Amino acid sequence: MVTRFVPAVVLGLALSACGSTVPLTSTTLLPGDGLSPSQQSGPGGVTSGTAGTSTTGSVPGLGSTGASTGAGTGLGTGTAGSAASTAAPLASQAETGLGVTAKTINVGIGYATDGDALNAAIGASGITTGDERANVQALIDEINAHGGIAGRKLVPVYYGYHVTSADTGSTQDAAACQQWTVDHRVLAVFSSNLTDTLPACLKKAGVVWFKGGVIVDVDATYLRQYSNEFLLSTMSIDRIFKDQVAALVRQSYFTGWNTVTGAPASTAAKLGVITFDTDSFDRGLRKVLLPQLAQAGHPVDPVNVIEVHRPEQESDAAGTAAQIKSATLRLQQDGVTHVVLGDAGGYILEVFGSNARSQGYYPRLGVTSGAGVQVLHDAGLVTDKQVRGLAGDGWLPTLDLLASDGGRYATSETRRCLDIMKRRTGQTYTSTNAATIALADCDGMFLFTQAMRHTTALTPAGLIGALEAIGSSFVSPLVPKAFVSPRQHDTAIRAWDLNWVQSCTCVRYSSPRDVPSA
Repeated sequence: MVTRFVPAVVLGLALSACGSTVPLTSTTLLPGDGLSPSQQSGPGGVTSGTAGTSTTGSVPGLGSTGASTGAGTGLGTGTAGSAASTAAPLASQAETGLGVTAKTINVGIGYATDGDALNAAIGASGITTGDERANVQALIDEINAHGGIAGRKLVPVYYGYHVTSADTGSTQDAAACQQWTVDHRVLAVFSSNLTDTLPACLKKAGVVWFKGGVIVDVDATYLRQYSNEFLLSTMSIDRIFKDQVAALVRQSYFTGWNTVTGAPASTAAKLGVITFDTDSFDRGLRKVLLPQLAQAGHPVDPVNVIEVHRPEQESDAAGTAAQIKSATLRLQQDGVTHVVLGDAGGYILEVFGSNARSQGYYPRLGVTSGAGVQVLHDAGLVTDKQVRGLAGDGWLPTLDLLASDGGRYATSETRRCLDIMKRRTGQTYTSTNAATIALADCDGMFLFTQAMRHTTALTPAGLIGALEAIGSSFVSPLVPKAFVSPRQHDTAIRAWDLNWVQSCTCVRYSSPRDVPSA
């Protein structure tokens, strides 16, 4: 499912597929002693059910694993699990609606046709995306092989985005929505978007939207406007920015810093901020990030608050890079010692880092999972000196941490997802970026099937109602803890303080916590 375009090496790339997030840099994702789903609770003490048990071992596709049992998403049996009752049949009189017949349920699938070509075009040919259409087809085949949903077969309606095309993002979004709402009516769509054309069209048509493949993207105001949308494996910008500042305070980020040596100093901190200029980022900046920084005793001079254009197409990238280059020079000349990044896939950090390094400028960085720090460092795009003292918050351990550390947080659904892919597609994901994409594909489909097992009406309203009743019972393949409610359509709930540890040249987590809805 395609992601909004942010042209950065770490995205693998933003339009390359749903879940085309920061690629991992090791070839193993090891399960281990992360919190089990049964140990996790959502807001208000709602306790999650267990997703089943599994033997330890490497994640399928990246090694071997034991069989898991009792996984509750209803995708079938076999080595992936023994949940034979894939979908409790709905009553025969159950209401049906958009995209549903007596025998089928249509679902829209957006994917990129040329993600690897885009990566190669920007110098990231080593980052591969796998075959996402095959990923999704494998999941649909697994569901259909075990009875479908409510006795109906899932029918995918595919739309292939051409991410290196000269066609505008709005043109492609409009064509995708035409495919899913007019040419073939669907109950739900699994995709991201290039522009606001797609969300407006899906809302008007009443289609439920599972939006994946983004790390940082929209705010609470946007999610209220598009109440048909469920944002997978991440948090709203409001929640992210608020938690980011709190994490920076806890980690004593605001102490003095020497921007020449990239080391602690006795001088007072002077802050700058760089983020994107979309409506959601701007609202998050003005309503949350800047007020929270001021409340922490570190107001930011407006001249050092910089918003850059968020590219929608490959052709936009050069202009944004020029804006970041100019911003880097301005911050250095104004004596800014600490730079807080509101990044969305590592692009700001990658371009800022390159320009800052060339200028001998090493401010202390404040980041989130959206910066892709570990991946950029391991790819040689940022240096030890640039990330020394870095701090912030994170919620995507498989992306933020070394693979040997991030694998500790793998769930039974992580293993089960990749096992399905291995059995049905033969993909073994030697590229961990491709593995991450597959996990994101599973994330949306697993959430959909869990909700469909509990809805009393095969309609958009019925599906939304069932999704909002899930609470903390959903076990995500991507994030260690998820929560869905009428107030929270952005599903990630668990976060950690994130900081750079020089002794291992790696990002580490501490202080696990739940991040409440905005």
